[in-house]
Amino acid sequence: VSAMFTAVNFIRTKIRVPVSQLLPYSSLLVPFTYFFHKNSNKRPTEIQAKLLIQFFYWVGLNNRYSSATETKIGEDLKKMNQILKERQPKYSTDELSVEYRDIAESWFSAGNSYIKSVLCLLASHKPRNLDDDSDVVLDNSNLKIASSRNYHHFFPKAYVAKKHPSLEPNVIGNITLIDAASNNKIRAKAPSLYVSEFKDTNSKLSGSLRSHLIGNPKGFGILDDDYELFLKRRSEAIADALNEALNPEI
Repeated sequence: VSAMFTAVNFIRTKIRVPVSQLLPYSSLLVPFTYFFHKNSNKRPTEIQAKLLIQFFYWVGLNNRYSSATETKIGEDLKKMNQILKERQPKYSTDELSVEYRDIAESWFSAGNSYIKSVLCLLASHKPRNLDDDSDVVLDNSNLKIASSRNYHHFFPKAYVAKKHPSLEPNVIGNITLIDAASNNKIRAKAPSLYVSEFKDTNSKLSGSLRSHLIGNPKGFGILDDDYELFLKRRSEAIADALNEALNPEI
């Protein structure tokens, strides 16, 4: 088995990134392949796995390979040598921290490495469809651009434009990953309306929402269609989960 195959398998099964389209950078495969080659294709230890996940999100959230990629990959192979020894590589403290405001204010673009890192996090929670609690099937062809069918604005763009014209709907804190069929049922409806409708078809709705890092509908402002509160609460939940990945307990 090649080291690259093992690296891809680790990213799919342990980091739980199901499709290549979500990878912040395809060049991330280089340091991961190096790790598995040096590790004789063995399964990483628990500590190594946590450090690899930390490295994955550190690269994406800090736009690491947006310039001077070869030089930086060369530096990062040294980080892999540290991880092989179960030692945490050195990172700047500010590069291991995500503020909820950044999530709430970051424009949603499917080609941006920071946004892709957040999408990887959302995918890693194995999102389920809101209408029937079925697994969301993520597909490369449905993830290429921001208007692709797997992307759904929880507060629909048309609804925000009408009811909250001073606020921006197209931010990553407002994006969920669902199937096209579910998306078609929602269209431009108020969240309070479509969430209420889905209660009739999905007895596990609260669990479905949690799989998107969305908590209690009342506490998240959904029942009152309070977009500002929703964006704050959801962005906090995403930031907390990212900070957990960036600061593993070793």
